[in-house]
Amino acid sequence: DIVFVVIVSLLLQMSSKPWYTIVAILVPLAGISVLTALSEYVVGNSQTFGGFSTIQSNAGAGIAAARHSGPLPDPNFWGRFLILGLPFGLAFMHRALARRSRFELLFSAGATLAILLGLYLTQSRGTMLAAGLTIAVWLVVAGPRVRRRAFFLAPLSLLILLLPGIGDRLLTLTQAVSSAPDYAADQSLTERGNIGEVAFGVFKANPLFGTGPGSFAHSMSQYAPLTNAGPTGDITATHNLYLELLSETGIVGMLGWSILIVGMLVLGYLGTTRLAGAFPDARGGRLTRGVGAAGVAAIIGFSAASLFLHLAYSRTFLLVCALIGFVYSVARTDRTLQRRLPARATAQARKGFFFAAAVTLATAIGATVVGATLFTVLGRDTYVATSELTLQATGAGYPGYAMDIRRRTAVLPAYAGIIQGSAATQETTVLADPVRGVMTVRAVGDSPAEAIQRRDAVVVNAPGAITQQGLNAVYNVVTVSVQDVAEQRVVDGTTLRIVLLATAGEIALVLFLCGRIRSEERRRGVWLI
Repeated sequence: DIVFVVIVSLLLQMSSKPWYTIVAILVPLAGISVLTALSEYVVGNSQTFGGFSTIQSNAGAGIAAARHSGPLPDPNFWGRFLILGLPFGLAFMHRALARRSRFELLFSAGATLAILLGLYLTQSRGTMLAAGLTIAVWLVVAGPRVRRRAFFLAPLSLLILLLPGIGDRLLTLTQAVSSAPDYAADQSLTERGNIGEVAFGVFKANPLFGTGPGSFAHSMSQYAPLTNAGPTGDITATHNLYLELLSETGIVGMLGWSILIVGMLVLGYLGTTRLAGAFPDARGGRLTRGVGAAGVAAIIGFSAASLFLHLAYSRTFLLVCALIGFVYSVARTDRTLQRRLPARATAQARKGFFFAAAVTLATAIGATVVGATLFTVLGRDTYVATSELTLQATGAGYPGYAMDIRRRTAVLPAYAGIIQGSAATQETTVLADPVRGVMTVRAVGDSPAEAIQRRDAVVVNAPGAITQQGLNAVYNVVTVSVQDVAEQRVVDGTTLRIVLLATAGEIALVLFLCGRIRSEERRRGVWLI
């Protein structure tokens, strides 16, 4: 990978036409996205077009189309590819508008729209969120003119949430923090949350250096029983880059990755502010501020998407890193940017960056305060009583085979489903964990006595439920442990929606006030903040 970065950097330095590199990024991403659209809407997903339009799944909570993964086996990773290219499409379109070139505008707008369509067809929730953040970052960093236009068009962007497969798909993410039982939540969210607990448990046991690069798939079976995490299905990866780094490389590896990301953002910042004095129409094939902003947005978008994905196909990310380094070197050595007017634009851009950083910090603090307050006020206190059961072989048949319930992963979920079916209320759930070999009975009540009563009712009735189905010949249900009653604050779906709407309103208010401040600054010709 280091050799790859060095070679790409040398080729970029030797090239006198950097925009051709951006075209080389956009063409394959847009072309493959068009193939996925043809597969979905023209040929009915009956063709893969030589493997460039594969379909990972037709199932998922709230999806409105098949989940296309391009040439990759997973649509989430394909979405992260597209996120890296999206801001460069916006930068090319910005240049085309400044040059008033119809051909370039047609190409750049077509490529950007194709990439957006490809992002939509992944039906990946993490990809959608990261794509929205990427666009927002590019609009903010690309310059004041772009920001002003984006500010007036921002209300129209809310209409995107009304499209099938976007708003309703994103709302399923609330199941990850709601108090609904795991069996009622999206299975992928539940399993990823559980695998995250295992990864964090591995990190706590090996905080400095982790267990070694690429070792999580082998170490999770050792640490999963120690973390009390729920079932993880067939997942063997962390699905979170940062948990992967912490569990496999510890604090040392996480520190190294942080240095890389912060370094790229610093280079992007320096290059972008330096290019603030460049002509937006890229005279003579020079770079523009939009390209520097694209590098910053790509790094932030990749980092956001990696909250839901582990590290894979890293060379696409390294290509963007090399491009950011090239943009910085060109901006630093361009003597035309050292003249009075470009230098003045650079100084203003740096002040704007600090203002934007202050606004971002204030918005984040305000959103946190609003969300935490509403969670505290609208949530209600409940009590949770849990108990763990397991299956004990009766000795009939082949005892050795019957005792091996951990490797026969279908046994415990089947028995847990039968016991769950005998529960009198929805507040009581029975979840199987084949990794640990136990079934957890979890009962929720408005008082400790009510929670205990509901739990004990299921535990006592469990042998009868198994007997009623004729499954007691091989196994008996026995209690492994009984935990103390724990207090828990419950948040339902309505509360989550209220919190989200209030937080969005707070963010809009802060941005509006900041916009008014900036307008007053322009009117007076001075900096108020």
